[in-house]
Amino acid sequence: MTQPDISSGPCIVCNEEAVQGAAAICNSCGGLYHLVLTQDDVGKDCGNVWLNEEILALEFACAKCIAAQDGTLADTTVSPTRMKHRGVSAREIVRRKLR
Repeated sequence: MTQPDISSGPCIVCNEEAVQGAAAICNSCGGLYHLVLTQDDVGKDCGNVWLNEEILALEFACAKCIAAQDGTLADTTVSPTRMKHRGVSAREIVRRKLR
């Protein structure tokens, strides 16, 4: 699965403008959210991305859906496997696997 073309729009989490190259679409709710896509860039992260080892694909989730998965918010359908590597970049996960 690939991320659709993202132009710009309000962030589902903070409601500030999110622009292409610094945003992603949540796999759970479909909302646009701020996400710094490279380690060299600086900016706002209103969610996360990680490697799902079961399907070997990147998964994206906004902070609202992550919080719902943690039980701090209600009404979500986020898969429990999405939280497996919370706080670890996809690049680091792959590096660990290759060691």
